[in-house]
Amino acid sequence: MTRSGSAETKRRICSEWVWVIWDGHPECVADPDQVQTRLLGQPPQGESRVKEEQERKKIQKTRMQAIRDTIYSFKARWFDPHAQLNRQYHVRYYVDTHNVEIFDTKTNKLFLKKSDCPPSISGKDFFLGAKVLLYGRHFELMEYLDPFTAEKLGKQQQKAVLVIKQELVAHIGSILDLLLRQQFGLSTLKMMQVSRGQAEKFLEFHRTTGEFGALVDQLSSRPVVAMELVAENCIEKLKQFLPNVGSRFGGKPNEIESSSSVLETQRFYEFFFESAHSMTARLHDCTCCVILPHVIKEGLAGEVIEAIQKGPGVSITAMELFNLDRTTAAEFLEVYEGVVPHFNETVDHFTTGPCIAMELVGTHPENVVAKFRENAGPWDVEMAKELKPHTIRARYGHDRVRNAVHCTDLAEDGILECEYFFDILSKRQLKK
Repeated sequence: MTRSGSAETKRRICSEWVWVIWDGHPECVADPDQVQTRLLGQPPQGESRVKEEQERKKIQKTRMQAIRDTIYSFKARWFDPHAQLNRQYHVRYYVDTHNVEIFDTKTNKLFLKKSDCPPSISGKDFFLGAKVLLYGRHFELMEYLDPFTAEKLGKQQQKAVLVIKQELVAHIGSILDLLLRQQFGLSTLKMMQVSRGQAEKFLEFHRTTGEFGALVDQLSSRPVVAMELVAENCIEKLKQFLPNVGSRFGGKPNEIESSSSVLETQRFYEFFFESAHSMTARLHDCTCCVILPHVIKEGLAGEVIEAIQKGPGVSITAMELFNLDRTTAAEFLEVYEGVVPHFNETVDHFTTGPCIAMELVGTHPENVVAKFRENAGPWDVEMAKELKPHTIRARYGHDRVRNAVHCTDLAEDGILECEYFFDILSKRQLKK
């Protein structure tokens, strides 16, 4: 046909698209008005046609990306320290683009528009019960917001509670290292002293059995360590893991046990992490050690704890996993301001993820602070690697901020630092 439209034109309209037969050759035109232009003998300029096509492809790509992008949605809460209450939010994590969006359910307004996640955050940090630091606030992910998220993450991120008792507590570092090497994630950890009455109530289902008394003694006679773990098919995976631990470290039956179902996991969690138990911290003749967030993110917390337990002259008498905001981190490190270089960067790093605080006591109580400081090594990692390559900071540190562990510097501060974590923050964390 000619451009003037003198020959026969066959045209078929389908939705928004128009198919036109030009001299026997089909062509798809997005805008029907373009057909009229072509028929009147006024072809669009080549440059304009290219720009229109590029814009169309750009819009189509954006739409397709929105369709393809996997979104995990959670009901979340943030504890407002000023009002002393929990505020409710909806948190959406865009998996493919690594973006996050936050909606304030009280004001019914967008709290944070779709933005890049902070560099310290990875996709693995988004799971039920996690505390995710987003732009200065720790959001605790409480519930799945939709069936899609529940279905996708429910199997991938199943939880279970593991309890270590009696002699095996002395091997907590090695056990945790084995767990992390088997791709278990650590979400909560705490050492506690369970009373006999609490143990009897928790073990009520075993009362009619002949082993009830022995089980109560195992749980209440000495401090225990409980941890919440996350993994795909976590409950069954732990069942297969436990016999190897018992045989490797010579544990007696039931000195290490885990929750055997989803309902039992909830019961274990409520008992060990949401109920008040006696703290194990002695708060005298002690020093404080904090395993920094980068070590935990790298899956090396077990190795560091093992190095401490095998190190000379100290033992762990209290330990707990904490998520610090900037206020608490700055408060804890206040005495080091003006003394330690990169103070603000150090405070910031303390807030980038969970840390594990420990109270350590020594065989020679009068010099436990100095003894462990020597085992930790110089705070300058390069100096530690050069002068004391076998120390904790030399082995696991990266720089002056990410130097693996914090340890008490002055003997008179050991008690104060342990009190801050185990007498103040631990109670505050339980209250939340």
